[in-house]
Amino acid sequence: MGIIEQIRKNVFLISIDEKRKTQDGKIKKFENLWYLPNGISYNSYLILDTEKNILIEAIDHPFIEEYIRLIETVISPDKIDIIIFNHLEPDHCGGILELLKKAKNAVIILSTKGEKIFRTLYTEIPSNKIVIVNDDEISTGEYTFKFISAPYLHWPETMFTYLKEENILFTCDAFGAYTSLNKKIYSTEHEWSLLEKEAKRYYSTIISPYAKFVQKALTNLKNEINSDMKIKLIAPSHGPLHNKTIDKIIELYDNWSIGKTIEKVVIIFGSMYGHTAKYVDELVSELKIRDINVEALDVSYIDVSEILSKLLDAGVIVFATPTYDAYMFPPLEYILMLINHKRFASRPVGLIGKCSWSGGGLKKLRKQIEEDLKFPIIEPIIELRGEKPESELTNEIALLANNISEIIISKY
Repeated sequence: MGIIEQIRKNVFLISIDEKRKTQDGKIKKFENLWYLPNGISYNSYLILDTEKNILIEAIDHPFIEEYIRLIETVISPDKIDIIIFNHLEPDHCGGILELLKKAKNAVIILSTKGEKIFRTLYTEIPSNKIVIVNDDEISTGEYTFKFISAPYLHWPETMFTYLKEENILFTCDAFGAYTSLNKKIYSTEHEWSLLEKEAKRYYSTIISPYAKFVQKALTNLKNEINSDMKIKLIAPSHGPLHNKTIDKIIELYDNWSIGKTIEKVVIIFGSMYGHTAKYVDELVSELKIRDINVEALDVSYIDVSEILSKLLDAGVIVFATPTYDAYMFPPLEYILMLINHKRFASRPVGLIGKCSWSGGGLKKLRKQIEEDLKFPIIEPIIELRGEKPESELTNEIALLANNISEIIISKY
């Protein structure tokens, strides 16, 4: 379902919500990895000026026909003079060849790194169609566009575009969310708690590996704001536009990217026959007795993006795995791989392993925590073997709960 809505006198949002389904009737996953219970929108922007007409971003090939029809309700595509690409993933520009058949007079504005990537993707587009900008400004009549480098948010070519006269910052993937618009284009039209949750899930899965670059981008924005930038609207490529929630979303990105954690323990566990789950329940009970905020997530039934989002700012993490073919429980091993790929900040970790004979799962879990993630491990490391007395295990779990509690209390 697509919309084109006027958000300023001469500025239009063009947005299409993801409604495609898989063969089993489920909505498609973003990047074919991340599930979309609340959908996602693909946003771009049309600006009509006295001398030039400008598009900021476009859309992927499967949506391009609908996208062009939406543009045609406002302007003939052959009157588009400039297409600005802040970012070059296919969901932003995959339909460019079809679009240029209609917007025959348009030139494409890219960063220097963007131009190099663009040439590898679209070799048939001639050089005279491309204009390179780097922290420059251009005038299109009454409007001035300022380009702000934002590398690795989340590709190396990424930049933001600021429309000075309207105080709109177009941020491509930054500040986005896994949320369809459903004709509600502003953040204040959405329940903030749900929007924050989906923005966090989006950050955890897409932006988090580049936390240090988020910090650089935020510093650049603060410097711009201290000079002459007055942001009144943040316009991302996914999810609603931030009008009265600008400070909120910037603060969240600041907290997430510096690795700020909260007073919470998250336990990630797998359990084939319920034995590991039983001891996880005991640990949860022991932590609750100590007034510790704790949540246990079963990797077999909770989506990986939800787990990553919960882990992003957890003050303490506990991993509990059975041994499976002398290895970790496979879904838990996948979570650890993603934590490593997403470069989550270090924090204390508790370990629980269940086995009947070799204990390979716990050994490999510990090795990955120590050697790959380099997270500090909380003692005791609990190994659950059938021959160990129940009272001994209960005492070990109580001791682990005590040590976790002390960490949480001393830190928060």
